[in-house]
Amino acid sequence: MERSKPRAATLLVCSALLQGCVGAQAGDGPVDDRARRDDVRGTVVRPLPERVSEPRAPVTGEAPAELVARVRDDVIRSSRADPTTVRLIRDEAVTWSDGSLGCPRPGEFYTQAPVPGFWIVFDVAGRQFDYRSDSRGNFRLCESLRAAPPSAS
Repeated sequence: MERSKPRAATLLVCSALLQGCVGAQAGDGPVDDRARRDDVRGTVVRPLPERVSEPRAPVTGEAPAELVARVRDDVIRSSRADPTTVRLIRDEAVTWSDGSLGCPRPGEFYTQAPVPGFWIVFDVAGRQFDYRSDSRGNFRLCESLRAAPPSAS
């Protein structure tokens, strides 16, 4: 019988502590979600400063002239544009984050290592043709909605 007294005291102390942690307060009432939503609507959400990226200014003159000429020929062929209307916007040496060259295609797998290459963009009557290349001169037109810029160097 004497053993049950310490157990009862321990049980009483533990239940009092738990009641204090999770018990409802006498003044608690139902929560008004509308008031909370109105408070949130007035809040301005801003991205974290380290995650804000400035748009990259176009760079030209870094890709080999032979590669730029081959890409230009491809733009003219695929767009059927008058060659005089094809305007170079960007030819920049970059490092792509992986073998997709920043332009993944569904169902394809790519090396997961940085790939040096070039980012070449032409404009034809307001339509941009975004080409991605590796350093060996293999290029392709990027028409993916998931296209990404090269990794920061």
